[in-house]
Amino acid sequence: MRVHSRRGAWVVRGTSTLLLGGLLLALTGSMAWASSDCTSDHRAHPSFGGNPETCRALGLSGDTLLGSNSDHAAGDPALGGTVTDNRGPVQPGYGQEVDLSTKSIPGVVVDIVVVGGAGWYNTYRDPAYLPPDRGSKQHYIPPLDGDHQVSWVSYWFACYHCDPPSALSETPLALEGPLAGGAIFAAYVVVRHRRRKPASVS
Repeated sequence: MRVHSRRGAWVVRGTSTLLLGGLLLALTGSMAWASSDCTSDHRAHPSFGGNPETCRALGLSGDTLLGSNSDHAAGDPALGGTVTDNRGPVQPGYGQEVDLSTKSIPGVVVDIVVVGGAGWYNTYRDPAYLPPDRGSKQHYIPPLDGDHQVSWVSYWFACYHCDPPSALSETPLALEGPLAGGAIFAAYVVVRHRRRKPASVS
């Protein structure tokens, strides 16, 4: 009976060791994939789960947000973004990419671009890869999916500001007319008051 007990304990221990080793191997493989391959783009930093949603969440409280909750294009008077089939240097023909273009307002500086897909998102923060330093066709892509291929874009957004800030008028132009009119009216009242002042008696 003791022999059978020892053999049973050995079998249990051996099975547990094999299961534990397999689990560690799987976790190690997943971590290695997450730390290297999943980024899909050496210019970006990959993150898993959720998304920042706002520029404030990324420490850019004064920035303007532009983007889409899907793979649609978006734009405003300063910046435009389009989503097309991936034609960049990383696995061209697989998945989608985002490209930005500045518009008529001068001094637009993009501070960050986030591109999500396959439950991950890539974050681009290096100015060398962002407008205005980087021209059109930046080929921003989401991370790789479970098949190690560039994913489809599930959402994207960019945070930008204008430098110098005076590139965007802080005072609406419509206010310039009333302000000028008020100054002229005030000068007219002063002059009229002086004319009505009686002459001093000698």
